[in-house]
Amino acid sequence: MLPIKATRENLADIIINCLLEWNLDKICTITMDNHSANDAVAKCLQEHYSSSGLMLLNGISVLVRCWGHILNLIVQEGQDEIKVCIQRVRNAVKYVKASSRRKLEFLQYADQESIPYF
Repeated sequence: MLPIKATRENLADIIINCLLEWNLDKICTITMDNHSANDAVAKCLQEHYSSSGLMLLNGISVLVRCWGHILNLIVQEGQDEIKVCIQRVRNAVKYVKASSRRKLEFLQYADQESIPYF
């Protein structure tokens, strides 16, 4: 069997067939990640369901971005921004923990500044 090329029409057909199989004949929104192909898939779905009058809210927002995915992208970008700072903190902790004298001195400074530690 030859692999099926994933086109926007194929993906839309797969989604439509799944919805029919699950007896879901009307849709309001479909949540997808931010892949650019999903815009085209949503347009195909909107055309299909609008032409048959099965689109709730007249298809105003058929595609809803997955907020979890968006949040994950934001966090990843933020981590890239602070990667160097995190590595510096890790190195400082390793440096202090590598010597009993340094650890004792660090704890004395923490006491002096009233910084709680465990």
